Amino acid sequence: MRSLKGVFFVVVIVSLLAGCQQYDPKADMEALDAVLESLSAGINEGDAAKVTALFAKNPEPVVYGIHEELSGYAAIQAAWEKNLGDGVAKTFTITDKHVKLDRGLATSYGLWTLEMPGPEGAITMSGRFTIVLGKREGTWEILMMHTSRVLPMPAPIEAPAEPEA
Repeated sequence: MRSLKGVFFVVVIVSLLAGCQQYDPKADMEALDAVLESLSAGINEGDAAKVTALFAKNPEPVVYGIHEELSGYAAIQAAWEKNLGDGVAKTFTITDKHVKLDRGLATSYGLWTLEMPGPEGAITMSGRFTIVLGKREGTWEILMMHTSRVLPMPAPIEAPAEPEA
């Protein structure tokens, strides 16, 4: 009976250790920064394959963009190929970046700016982003991405005049 308890104890400990992944928050934060840098570099280089490779293949990733909602790797790949395959040089930057990490799941959010030539001079757009990433087999992948444009605030509306008494 005593050896059976010992075997059970060893099996439990080995199972627990096997289920634990090596958790190194500093290395994970560096890897997450590398994903965001690769995203920017891919856009700046016009390399749709480089950008698309950052997305998970399964489960199907989702992108909520400025003008579209995409579901699935193939749809996301086609959209990046269309948007980056136009031969127009783009400068994409990420600023005010924040990353929240919880082992195999991370959320990054911040601001983006995109500059490109237009028919009457440079066009600059800016907005906010939120990206949810999951760590699969040691690699961080984009599971969900949301971008929205920051629109200029309209001029304030003047309050109506008080009626005279």
